[in-house]
Amino acid sequence: MASNGLSNGHGALDGEPKSSVQNILAVGSLGSARDSSYYALLSYLDGNIDRYMIDRIVEGAVEPRPEYYHKAYLIIAPSEFTALADGLPTLFGFIAQSLVPLGEV
Repeated sequence: MASNGLSNGHGALDGEPKSSVQNILAVGSLGSARDSSYYALLSYLDGNIDRYMIDRIVEGAVEPRPEYYHKAYLIIAPSEFTALADGLPTLFGFIAQSLVPLGEV
């Protein structure tokens, strides 16, 4: 099929296969980095992966990329849930803004 040069909304031209590489957001806590569970998660993921620590997002040091990520992974050490409670609205807002429609968490 010949391409008409129009974008299909996914960055590919009509008639061309779209890339299967997904943009992935990986967010970890300091505790998950300390116990290596964050690094285990990163070794499992495949795609274009952006890596962030929760504290950087909550502090506003990282700007969301609106509707960019197909999937978001969040890993928090159990001992940190209470300490992170006040920052969860900011964190979840960041993730929600960053996901494409029907993106997965």
